Amino acid sequence: MLRCAAGANLAPAVERCEPRAGILVARWAEGSAWTPEQAASPDTLGRVALLVRRVHELPLPGRARRVRPGQWIAFYRRSLDRRGGSPPSKSQERRRLDLAGIAQSLLDALGEQPSRESALCHGDLHVQNLVIAPGAEPVILDWEYAHVSDPWWDLAGWACNGDLTWEPRNLLLGRYLGREPSPDEAARLRRLAWLYDYVCLLWSELYLSSRSGGDTDGDAPRDAIGARARRLAERLRHDH
Repeated sequence: MLRCAAGANLAPAVERCEPRAGILVARWAEGSAWTPEQAASPDTLGRVALLVRRVHELPLPGRARRVRPGQWIAFYRRSLDRRGGSPPSKSQERRRLDLAGIAQSLLDALGEQPSRESALCHGDLHVQNLVIAPGAEPVILDWEYAHVSDPWWDLAGWACNGDLTWEPRNLLLGRYLGREPSPDEAARLRRLAWLYDYVCLLWSELYLSSRSGGDTDGDAPRDAIGARARRLAERLRHDH
């Protein structure tokens, strides 16, 4: 998938890849990142929409993994169950069950809608995974979550990772479609965005559980992910 994306100037060129040895060497990509404010501007949303369309137009590799949103959720739930750890309080367990129920209802609703043609998705689009060089198109980094799925999963990812409100989210969708989204299309992206946030919350909980115990004082990544998890949980409770 990396070679495919690099061939379209969407990813750094692969210099050496030895999967069995765990080695991947890619050419250095020089540039900078957009600020969160730049990433949410109408001009940038238009550029991102075109970039995402280029990703989705890539030919599908023959052995690419296919993962639906419900499968990501099931994977992280199983991983959390295997981690064990301290049992959640009654209120925490109730919140988890509430969110799980909302997730299932949204998955059911998406299943009732006409399915979109699958495409190669990057799966983790955010400002730190784009390298911006003057006079050149952005280069996308970190393709380890790439998979074949609903192409709007990438739109949901950019919207959620950038904390976009509904107006810029719909602008992003409109630029991607090349026209004004219908109410049903806007609702579909809203459902996918909720599910993307939920997957990110489960990932955050898994990360935090893996770092529990021991001396965690001054653990900046853990603190940042813990704060992000709290924001995601709050948004999920209000946005369904």
